[in-house]
Amino acid sequence: MSVGEKLKEARLKQGITLEMVEDETKIRKFYLESLEKGRYEALPPEVYAVGFMKRYAKFLGLNEREMVEEFKQEAYSVVKEDEVIFNEPPKPENKINLPWKNIVAGILFLIAVIWLGGFVVDYISDYSTRSKPIQPPPTVTDITPPAEEPQAEPTAELVIKANQNCWLNIIIDEEPAFTGILSPGEEKTFTGKEKVFIKAGNSGGINIIYNGEDLGVFGQIGEVKEKEFIAK
Repeated sequence: MSVGEKLKEARLKQGITLEMVEDETKIRKFYLESLEKGRYEALPPEVYAVGFMKRYAKFLGLNEREMVEEFKQEAYSVVKEDEVIFNEPPKPENKINLPWKNIVAGILFLIAVIWLGGFVVDYISDYSTRSKPIQPPPTVTDITPPAEEPQAEPTAELVIKANQNCWLNIIIDEEPAFTGILSPGEEKTFTGKEKVFIKAGNSGGINIIYNGEDLGVFGQIGEVKEKEFIAK
C-alpha cells in the first residue's frame, strides 16, 4: 500500500473530508489530493512537501516519522544530478527612485496633525469637565428590600470526550460555537440556555454527557450523526 493510500484509508475511517483537513491543517486541498493520489510532480519543493506530509500524518494520528520516510522513498528516491538546476534570483533592472523629501515632509506633517489633534481633544475634555454641573449625591434610604432567592433556569450542558479524531460542529442557542477536530483525550463542555446542537463526522469516536447523565458513545465509527439537546 502506497503512502497516499494509507493517508486516504485513515481519513475515511475517521469520517473526515478533505475540506475538514484543509481547514484544520491550512494545507490546500489540491496538495492533499496530490499526496493521496501520488501526484508528487504537482507538489512544491521537497522541504515544503515533506512538511505537508508530516502535518497531515500527525493530524490523522499516524506515525509521522515512518510516513515521512516512506514518502521520501516514493517521491525522491531517484534524483539525477544533472536535473538539479540552481537559479539565481533575477536582479532588478531599474532602481526605484523614491521622493525622500516628499516622504520626510509627509511624516513631519502627520506628526504635527497627531500632536495638534491630541491637544484639541485634551482641551475639549478639560472644558467639558469644568462646565459640567455638580450633581448632588443620591439620597440613601434605610429601607432595604428583602433579597429574592434566584430560581434555577433550565440549561443544556453537553460534555464531549474524544477517544478518536472527530470533526465537530456545535451550535448553541442558534449561534455557532465551535467547528473543528477533537483529538483523542480532549474534552470540551458546551452550555446553552435553550439548546445545544451537535454534528459529528465520526460519532463513534466521542462520548456524550448531557446535564450530568452519561449517554455513552454517540454513534458508530465513521458515522456522521447530528442531534439537538434541549435545555431542561
